[in-house]
Amino acid sequence: GPPRRPTPPRQPSESPQPSEDQPPPEPQRPTTGAGRGASMVEAGVSGVSIDYQRKQAKAMIEYFRAREFTEQVEKAQFFGWTKANEITNGRWVMFGFAVGLLTEYATGVDFPHQFALMGSYLGITDFFE
Repeated sequence: GPPRRPTPPRQPSESPQPSEDQPPPEPQRPTTGAGRGASMVEAGVSGVSIDYQRKQAKAMIEYFRAREFTEQVEKAQFFGWTKANEITNGRWVMFGFAVGLLTEYATGVDFPHQFALMGSYLGITDFFE
């Protein structure tokens, strides 16, 4: 059968074990307004079965396995819309923007004209002839 939960040792002041012809006595619940959960704990009764705990443990194991697999896939992905690629792309854009501003400050040529000038130097466009 299923394993049984350990029970706390009996205090000497507690009543002796009932004989087999008598049903076990009902645990006494406190009369204070402590709530159902506290009274069950004090009485040594648990509302969670071992089968339920096993089911929940298996569900947790599957959840964490799936989560670990997802993390491994994300770390292994090199191309595409990954967090690391987006951070790197953003840093390069910030660097290019800073270089463009410094070039504009040094030469007086604004961004659109810098691209047009670069195109004419490379022979792609003929804006400045």
